[in-house]
Amino acid sequence: MIAVLILLIIILIIGVFFYGTYFGLLTHKELILKTLAGVDARLMSRQKAVLTFIDAAQDIMVNEEALIYKVRKIIIDINQLPKRWNNNEDRFKLENQLDIELNTLFTAALKYPNIQNNVYLNKYLQDFINIQTLLTPAVKEFNQTLRTYKSLINSPIGQILAPKMHIQCSFVEYYIPQ
Repeated sequence: MIAVLILLIIILIIGVFFYGTYFGLLTHKELILKTLAGVDARLMSRQKAVLTFIDAAQDIMVNEEALIYKVRKIIIDINQLPKRWNNNEDRFKLENQLDIELNTLFTAALKYPNIQNNVYLNKYLQDFINIQTLLTPAVKEFNQTLRTYKSLINSPIGQILAPKMHIQCSFVEYYIPQ
């Protein structure tokens, strides 16, 4: 009798782990999509702010034409990618490349006195800085949720459940250069 009771308790404990992992996978997948939408909204806002700044400062930054062209091309390449998030590796590679070029662009922009003295151009620069500041916590939240999701998938129970639920971890982390 005691052996049957112990066996039932063990089965119950295993069932609770399966149940917890199953709902954890579902919950974290939804959280990933939600946080990813937040990151995406901020990245789109950043693109708009950058393009607004470039349009306004292009005549002043005549020595930076190649850099401005490169930034515009990366933004066009990003916008030509499919809008689905099940394969975000290419998107994030381009966004990381854009981060690097934007740092170079705004460092170069600060060397122009006409940009520093222009109220509108300074406002556009400040808009970009504000968006970039809001982007960092959104990315950290996304990356943390993604790590938890990956740990659930890679757990022994996750290895059993994920294929049966047709769950794969096709999301990648997004890195912001400092």
